[in-house]
Amino acid sequence: MFEYATLLGASHILHRPVWLLPKMAETLEEYFEPLSTRPLPVGCNYNWTEISVDALIKDAKEDRDYLIGGYPTAVHFFHPIRDRVLRELTFRSELTLSADRRLTELARRANVTSPTFIGVHVRRTDYATWLPKMVEGRLVDRDYLERALALMRSRHRDALFVVVSDDLEWCKNELISRSNSTDIVLAGDGVQSKPGTDLALLAACNHTILTHGTFGFWGAYMAGGEVVAPTQYGKRRTGVETNVGKAGLNWTRIPAFTAPPTTKVVRVNGLRRMTS
Repeated sequence: MFEYATLLGASHILHRPVWLLPKMAETLEEYFEPLSTRPLPVGCNYNWTEISVDALIKDAKEDRDYLIGGYPTAVHFFHPIRDRVLRELTFRSELTLSADRRLTELARRANVTSPTFIGVHVRRTDYATWLPKMVEGRLVDRDYLERALALMRSRHRDALFVVVSDDLEWCKNELISRSNSTDIVLAGDGVQSKPGTDLALLAACNHTILTHGTFGFWGAYMAGGEVVAPTQYGKRRTGVETNVGKAGLNWTRIPAFTAPPTTKVVRVNGLRRMTS
């Protein structure tokens, strides 16, 4: 999705035609209505120049065919054409209907007549190793999520928190079992090989709470509304966090971790004692 949105953004800025690789088109159209950008014929051979999207926007040559490489997260390039991007990424009707039915059922079970649905995306599995390696960071924990939930409760009456995750067991133990709140529900199916159901559910919500990753970004971006997301969870920012800032998205960023209590060393009769 980031690749396709970045492609549309580059086409808009450079006024050049674009094509999809066949596999990319096949993957996207499993979940979305047919795209306006067509795939290249199978076996098509061009003299491609692989380039990052930032370099392409800065110095594209008219006589070259470019292949955008890497893992682009160029929110700042495609956000100006957000309406077009979201029209292109229209869920297939069965996914939209499934999400609507699921939200209606969750509201009925929670006995909330007019809920404000707030999607909560909790990504954990692969990011437990990705964050230390890529940004010298670590996963946000229950404390961050509780603070994000409290912030959204202060903003919206009748909030119903719709939890989607790749680690539903952790969410059940940390957010449901350890809480007396009745406004938090496990809603996703957690099937990572078929992500359309969970993504459509997040997109159907009114607002969003994020932890990490591109999947959560798209759930929030497609939903619109308010977004609460963490910051300071690593020594460096991820590409998504940096580019969300460049795009000027009005997301509420709160610290991933609360500051630990300060510890002082004092001497009493010549002995060292630790106090908080």
